Amino acid sequence: MIYILDNSDSFTYNISVIFEKLKYSTKILNYNSKFKFKNKDIICLGPGTGVPKLNKNINNILSLKHIPKIGICLGHQIICKFFGCKIKISKNVIHGDTEYVYSRNSLILNNIPKISKFCRYNSLFILKKKKIRLVSYNFYNEAMLIMHSKNPVFGIQFHPESLMSFYGIRLIKNIVLFIENYV
Repeated sequence: MIYILDNSDSFTYNISVIFEKLKYSTKILNYNSKFKFKNKDIICLGPGTGVPKLNKNINNILSLKHIPKIGICLGHQIICKFFGCKIKISKNVIHGDTEYVYSRNSLILNNIPKISKFCRYNSLFILKKKKIRLVSYNFYNEAMLIMHSKNPVFGIQFHPESLMSFYGIRLIKNIVLFIENYV
């Protein structure tokens, strides 16, 4: 089961539809929901507006090292903040437009060109820490896709569920397949 934590954002439902198209069961929960997760579950921290905030419930969820996590946009920023990254205003504020993303070699980028366009709806980016591995970045060298160095945690700054993110569904599929096969 993939649990999507909704931060009051309509894109959450688009993300759910993509997971379901890929034949995964989903359940949407409020960010403040208390829930017991099983070992085979995946938690997706969805997008939202505003700045990333941590609370006791989110800290507890992110502390579950054995449960894989995928953060999208604000969810990505929340994950990175939990791991000690600083959040800054981007040099290239984009809301509903595409940007080139440059990628390094990684299994989660299988069948995705090293330079691809993805859609962004944000004005923030993270300054990565040692525990965070940079997988993709934009022209300004801002992190667009990260992996935790030891735990099954992934963060996507752009919106893979957007129709303007041509390889977005492939990326989501690759991340879930990576989790299934290597975690």
